[in-house]
Amino acid sequence: MNGWKLNMSEMLRMCVMLSGLYTPAVYVYEKAVQELGASKAKASIILSILGVCDTFGRAASGLLAGRRWTNSLYISSVATIVAGLLTCLVPVIFSFELICIYAAFYSVFIGKFLVSAVLTHRYRSTVSSYAVSKTLHRP
Repeated sequence: MNGWKLNMSEMLRMCVMLSGLYTPAVYVYEKAVQELGASKAKASIILSILGVCDTFGRAASGLLAGRRWTNSLYISSVATIVAGLLTCLVPVIFSFELICIYAAFYSVFIGKFLVSAVLTHRYRSTVSSYAVSKTLHRP
């Protein structure tokens, strides 16, 4: 634990990553209302889909990451890459049904990233464990 100091570049990287992690969940509702013409009540279904699928992703990832034969780093990396690739497809989504499908898959994979990043024992530099250790560490 000695020698861990949070410098400005590490803080900036953590802020950028965490802001990018939840940005699609914030703006997918706005895309549905403004670009797709969905009513606010109909667009709020997307937020429900995000929450339910994120919970499912976290539970599934927790079960998978807890096995001895799995590597949580691989689960976390694959989930992050898939969620990023799905987000690259958002500009070409032009129907409410497709944005609901995107929201479901995105939140499942982000849920997998969050849980597997926290449960890993081989990957100590994840944002969650690093932030918790920096919070608890008093010089």
